[in-house]
Amino acid sequence: MTRTRLIVAAGGVALLGLLIGRLGAASLSQLSALGPVAPALAASLALRLAWRTWNLRAALRAENVPATAGTVLGARLASEAAGYLSVAGPLVAEPLKPLLLGRPGSARQTVTATVVDTAFYWVSSTALILAGALGGLLHAGDGRSAAAMALVAGAVSAAAAGLVLPHRPLLPLLRHRLEGRLGRDSRWASGLLRAAEVERRVRSFRRRHPARSVEIFARDLLCQAARAGEVAAILWAGGAGFDPLAVLGIESAIRIVKTASFFVPGRIGADEAGAAGAFLLFGFNPALGLSLALGRRFQALARCSAGMMWLSYRPSSEKRKGNLHASADPVTSRL
Repeated sequence: MTRTRLIVAAGGVALLGLLIGRLGAASLSQLSALGPVAPALAASLALRLAWRTWNLRAALRAENVPATAGTVLGARLASEAAGYLSVAGPLVAEPLKPLLLGRPGSARQTVTATVVDTAFYWVSSTALILAGALGGLLHAGDGRSAAAMALVAGAVSAAAAGLVLPHRPLLPLLRHRLEGRLGRDSRWASGLLRAAEVERRVRSFRRRHPARSVEIFARDLLCQAARAGEVAAILWAGGAGFDPLAVLGIESAIRIVKTASFFVPGRIGADEAGAAGAFLLFGFNPALGLSLALGRRFQALARCSAGMMWLSYRPSSEKRKGNLHASADPVTSRL
């Protein structure tokens, strides 16, 4: 695994070097656009951290799990740092959050809250990607393709709603299938039994807490707007003007590349190449995309540093609670 990680990271660094070489010295002069927008990037980072911390704490309180704002923020930063530095980062970061936040005897409630928080954010991110794809086609002046994209977006949304909204959980069906093949006492069947309880609570969260669900989703949409605002700020600083359709399209393309390159540690090279390509696709200087990617890289490094510091210096009482929680509760100990 270590060798694979090193090979993938080396490939990302090589890709970044190739990108810088292809842009050339003249294009790299556009990197100066990063300076004027540095305050905007810092403000965007602060707002998104505040909104997402508020969301996770609201979900925890809805599930009757006490947690201070500092603990929630620290757990989020530490889990993101672990994921950022790992292969397949989301698969590391998401299970780590309940372990850092949990209290003895509240594992199911903590897992429910973290899954709800992540699910709402993914839905808002998907909405931005679909809106960006539609905006990109409209920016290109292809109305017929834009209409087709609108139909595809509607079909995808309807399919997702059909999968998520029904009250009948999916995991019990899978558990019954496994019991028939492997036996009722198999490890997989017993694990799915506990996971099915978490799924039931996640699916019923919107029904049990309708007002809080709307608030969480609204703040997630604000996070997406702040992310798109970073693209608009870079375009403005580079003298490229402001085109809301292009902003949505560029952010959507960057998000797709980010999702596809989740297996690269830190997405080294992939973020920079994806941002440069997205700007070039919409007719802008690719060096502006590189500036944006480097600005976001500084954001990520700042989050990682803060998360690692919190993980190292958090109170020893919280560490003992987390260890007890992880060893005593079978739900999070299997994550």
